[in-house]
Amino acid sequence: MIRVFKASLFERTRSKSFWMLVIAVLFISVICTPQHHASIQVLAIDPGTFKQDDNPSWIPMGAALILGLFQPIFGYAFIKNAIGMDQIYGVYQLINTMDFHSFRYAWGKFAANFTILLAFWITTVIGTFGMLLIRFPGKWLPVWQFAGPFLVLLPGMAFIAVFSMVIDSFPALQKSAGTVLGTFGLLILYAFSFIRQATWLRLFDVSGTSYLGKTISQSVATAADGKTLKSLMIFANMNDQAHIGTKELLILPIKLKEIDLLFMLGELVLIGLMVILVAGLVKRRKGFADSRLMRDLRARSNTSPEVVVPTRESNQFNFVPIKTSHFNYMHHIGLEFNRVRKSVSKKVQFFIVVVWIISWLVSVLAERNMMVPLIFLLSIPLLSELGVASQSNHLFNWLKTIPKGQRHQINAESVAGILVLIGLTIPIFVKLPEDSLLLIAFEMVIVLLAQLLGLLTKNSRLLTVLAALFWFVYLNGMTAILPIGKPGAFFMTTFYGGLAIVMWFCLQGVVLKKFEK
Repeated sequence: MIRVFKASLFERTRSKSFWMLVIAVLFISVICTPQHHASIQVLAIDPGTFKQDDNPSWIPMGAALILGLFQPIFGYAFIKNAIGMDQIYGVYQLINTMDFHSFRYAWGKFAANFTILLAFWITTVIGTFGMLLIRFPGKWLPVWQFAGPFLVLLPGMAFIAVFSMVIDSFPALQKSAGTVLGTFGLLILYAFSFIRQATWLRLFDVSGTSYLGKTISQSVATAADGKTLKSLMIFANMNDQAHIGTKELLILPIKLKEIDLLFMLGELVLIGLMVILVAGLVKRRKGFADSRLMRDLRARSNTSPEVVVPTRESNQFNFVPIKTSHFNYMHHIGLEFNRVRKSVSKKVQFFIVVVWIISWLVSVLAERNMMVPLIFLLSIPLLSELGVASQSNHLFNWLKTIPKGQRHQINAESVAGILVLIGLTIPIFVKLPEDSLLLIAFEMVIVLLAQLLGLLTKNSRLLTVLAALFWFVYLNGMTAILPIGKPGAFFMTTFYGGLAIVMWFCLQGVVLKKFEK
């Protein structure tokens, strides 16, 4: 267990993305502390009644709420492939040749995932404490009042750590599909944690929001003579300072009752059961791998290798060097189109085709409200490998030997990606023709963003997380970011069209020049 823990932890902490994420968490914990004079309030509590962010008790509560939102999105995406990476690098196959205990393997992976999330947690605590000293010098908070909002996040972090392992234990969910489904699932649990009427949902509290929200409600009732909490907003627009209240709100320390401790204990028991489930899935896959290996060995032993002898000397073949003038864009676009299509399994392709057929049959209202997000979400596994796949197999480096080879490949990949999205959204074009230009501009932005992120990070998870976050916000009522069939379509079409042009110039003038050197 200790060896698995160390190996998994060191593998993650050696990567540049880990330290970039730590720096980003520290930066967020500094700039996202509540400030009463800011036009965008990190935390707004009944702004028509209370002064906002005018005492130190707001600082840890605001930071804990932001971290509780950060962990299910970016924290999950970073630790998600703990088991999948062992398969990519051959570690899993090596383990299958040994007599190892799957239970220890699962607990080692869980401990490594939780430690990584704990590193982000510690970074946030340190940054928040520093901002508390800067914002309110000489004003101290009791230890529990400062630490309490952060401590109630720990059970949720453990849940995220094991939830990512459960998703990663299924081969079909090890790539972008698992990242999308997992992120959406955690965000839904995050939203449900605000619903305190459903008591059993506290077993799945991924961010401590139920305890933080209850504390804020108690603080409002104490400061407003028993009145209930009316408005709790994160990243609220507060340009109209004239409507800010005058009462002072002191956020009380976290108070945990026996029922709260029982729910936390129940969540820890659930986490333990999920680790046991992961161990069972790993052991089951080990048995499958062993039987598959024996079948392959028996098949190879019963067949003799075929030796092919060339009939002509190698120097008799006509060799034609690759030239820029010989480049066939249509042929290469076809190759890129097939590569994008084959980046997902046949089961996923079949499911996409089924949804595409259904989109022809539903009403216009269902098309706009349900099928548009679903089709774009299903396209994420297809597009997330843009800019990544050509680097993972070193094709992009080999293209340096061809005049403008990398540039041609990127352009063909862009066209293929846009054609894939246009093909998936044909039913939307037919039923909502007035929004065709908006959708095409939006699709161009998605494809170019996928290529930029893929080339710069060599990783598909960032695009997946951003897309999942975008559509989660869209489905929660912020449809202005893609106003299909609504006012503002012309403005957003112009915005996405201009953004696509800027991203194309960035792709051509910055990224490709860097690689071509």
